[in-house]
Amino acid sequence: FTLIAYAVTLTDFEPNPVCRRYMATPHASVELWALTAKTLMALNVAIFAGQLYIQSVIMCLMTLSLSYLYIRWQPHFNEWVNHIRSGLYCMLFWTSAFIAIMKFDHRRDDPEHLKWLTDAMLIGLAPVLVFGFLVSFFRLRLLQWHALKTIRATPAEVEQANIKDVYRFHDPQEVEIVMRVLRRWTPEDDEVLEPEAVQLADLIIRIG
Repeated sequence: FTLIAYAVTLTDFEPNPVCRRYMATPHASVELWALTAKTLMALNVAIFAGQLYIQSVIMCLMTLSLSYLYIRWQPHFNEWVNHIRSGLYCMLFWTSAFIAIMKFDHRRDDPEHLKWLTDAMLIGLAPVLVFGFLVSFFRLRLLQWHALKTIRATPAEVEQANIKDVYRFHDPQEVEIVMRVLRRWTPEDDEVLEPEAVQLADLIIRIG
């Protein structure tokens, strides 16, 4: 089953950068890492059954990894899917952190204290969802703003040999994330891309 899940995930990507499927993703690397984290979480529950001290720590690490993956790499073309999933994984991390706190807290045998921790966890779920959503939103906006600010200031007569010195991307995936400015359609026809957006995306690709 695991091998089939990895095979399906590996082949589930969309090479068309203007695809409008909600869950479309340009590469499978983030989803493969996420599947690995989820697999480890499942193995954690099975292997360390009853050992909540170990389980809680591993769950914290895996849910934190999932939150980082989606906030850092923004795997889906549809940015709102990225933000929502980031918020949901932050909620999982929040819950896992409280499970660890309950297990390691020296007052873990006090029912009233555990009730207070449980209430705090439940009350914090919605704010944490919003927090994860906003962190993902501003992370994407900051990356695109910083790159586009530099690229748009590039003189039109810059030589092709020096074009890669205009802006240094840290990773090819960052090029693809910034290149999503391409996904702007004309008001007159929602099947036609804005020419300026296409030209900007082409410049971003050549720089990256």
